[in-house]
Amino acid sequence: MARLVIYSSGSVNQAVALTGRNLRIGRATENDVVLADPTQVVSRFHAELRWEEGRYILLDLNSANGTWVWDHRIQRIVLDPGIVAEIGSYRLVLETDAEATTAPPVSAATGSLVVPAAVPADKQSTEEPADAGPGFTVILTEVGAGTVNVIRAVRAATGLSLSEAMDVVERAPNVLRHRVSLSEADAIRRRLEEAGAKVEVRPS
Repeated sequence: MARLVIYSSGSVNQAVALTGRNLRIGRATENDVVLADPTQVVSRFHAELRWEEGRYILLDLNSANGTWVWDHRIQRIVLDPGIVAEIGSYRLVLETDAEATTAPPVSAATGSLVVPAAVPADKQSTEEPADAGPGFTVILTEVGAGTVNVIRAVRAATGLSLSEAMDVVERAPNVLRHRVSLSEADAIRRRLEEAGAKVEVRPS
């Protein structure tokens, strides 16, 4: 069963079993997932985890301080296993029985350990072992003038629906793929740059 694991101060703060229903996340006690925060960096109603078309989507609810993935403020992201979302001092990770870990993920800015990603079978790289390793994260930083072509390129690179791809492009900068091989990351970068976008590739 999938669960949302929340880390704080280097240890598990709580783990919430996911049953396909939407979860509201924030500081207020009315939320499904309450993130206590006396500093009020976490908003009262900060984010929502939604089940859409067989995937969990993390949506920021226009919070004051934002939801962050790999040093980029995001509005909406597919929360695949291995993606570490930061809300205030909390780290949120989607885990399944296969990806369960006892090692707490922390901010990418510290260079510390992040939970390994699980890549869907149809997205797995067939490259040679030379590309093996911690993998790379592909970030859409700027869309440019060719929005329609960029949306098409994002769909091809991620498998997102049209509406999801439009939202990703509209909310750039945004993470497109996480923990892919160098050659796959470079192929995505070239595809997006040909469409007129700017892309950053960094080690995961």
